[in-house]
Amino acid sequence: MTIIVGVDPGRTGGVARLIDWHGVGECPSPESLLVEPMPDDLRRFRELVKGAEMVFIERAHSMPKQGVISTFTYAQHFGELLGVLIDTPHTLVPPHVWQRQIHAGCSTKWSPKKRSLEAARRLFPGESFIATPRSKVPHMGMVESALIALFGVRMLAGAHGGAA
Repeated sequence: MTIIVGVDPGRTGGVARLIDWHGVGECPSPESLLVEPMPDDLRRFRELVKGAEMVFIERAHSMPKQGVISTFTYAQHFGELLGVLIDTPHTLVPPHVWQRQIHAGCSTKWSPKKRSLEAARRLFPGESFIATPRSKVPHMGMVESALIALFGVRMLAGAHGGAA
């Protein structure tokens, strides 16, 4: 069983597991994608990445006009996630790298978040990305973590000589 995990590391981020899916001209079955908002505790995060062949985590960086306290909090959380991954194969992926590949075919007039949502709807048509039953809009951390996982599947398929 092959497990690839994608992580959008913010507190409002998400974690996605793609299980035995190769991304070649098919939509993942509901059983092959598990996606949820970033867990509040590290034990759940550890469970989600357990057994992963590779974890692809978006490289953290500060944002323009982001306050010092929020930057520090984000960096601390990112460090905690990396600590959990100490014995798990993982790679850091800059946002522009995974977005360039995954957003192909989406309008460049849209914001990156809107392009991510459009790509997710196209690539994962059976997934709502709704975090709770009371939510009405997709959870962007869940959307982007699924796209990062798909990027990871494609990168590994390319590295192993497969076409994805």
